[in-house]
Amino acid sequence: MDKHINLFIALMVILLAGCVNKEVETEKIKEAEEMKETVIEIPFANYNHPVIQGDEMFVPINRNTSDSFDVDTLIQYNIDNGDREVLYESEYDESSMQATQVNEDWLIWVDSSSDGYYEKILSMERSSGKIQTLAETNPKYLTILSPELYHEYVAWTQLVDDGITVEVKLHNLITNETISVAKMNDYSLYNAFVHIEDNKLLWTDTEDGQGYYILYDIESKSTENYKAPKTFPGYATYSNGKIFSINFDDDRNWTSQEFGYLDIATNEYHTFEHESTLIILIHSPIK
Repeated sequence: MDKHINLFIALMVILLAGCVNKEVETEKIKEAEEMKETVIEIPFANYNHPVIQGDEMFVPINRNTSDSFDVDTLIQYNIDNGDREVLYESEYDESSMQATQVNEDWLIWVDSSSDGYYEKILSMERSSGKIQTLAETNPKYLTILSPELYHEYVAWTQLVDDGITVEVKLHNLITNETISVAKMNDYSLYNAFVHIEDNKLLWTDTEDGQGYYILYDIESKSTENYKAPKTFPGYATYSNGKIFSINFDDDRNWTSQEFGYLDIATNEYHTFEHESTLIILIHSPIK
């Protein structure tokens, strides 16, 4: 009798496992079908940073056939019917327009000379088509304008007129007000970028040999600093309470890099390395 019961239980386990496996396999098939990629052909030889909102693509392209390397015109391109509209033409003879971002209400981009010494951040209110300049670089210095669009806000890092101080800027597109959120101690290519998510503005910095992640709450206007695992954290993004970044021991030697994330809730840093995870405890945030 016991043998029959054991055999019955074993068969039930096998059947249930089979059903579960089939359900998992079916779910994976559904996910794969939902994640099918769509190839959109852009009928231009040279372009930068296309973005899509609904059926409309916004993309800087090359219309100057005499110079195939120019990206000199921002267009709105309808994916369904191929209609296109010119929104903006670069003011530079040799241009490299880039950094296009869009949401339901706003469009932003960077108009840049090809050598990078002249750059300006521009925004367009989509309902009115009104274009305005948010910031410009000083051509005496080679710096990067890399704006981040979030709802009605645009953030970026900028070298101010003294040629020494770099500030984190936050612009409200509705009120047309720009504020300086912070001054940076250390500035280079790796941390010239900012990121905004969940009403939090993120950037990285280095002070006295210690790297930091800095989160600025847009609503409360409060700032929290978190220690990074290496001296030079960069290319940071924020999502679901975690800060992802590439971290460097030496900002002049990019082979000494490490990719990982800081879990703010646990103050633990996790490194992605050869399919294994290394955990380094980080001190509590500095208020």
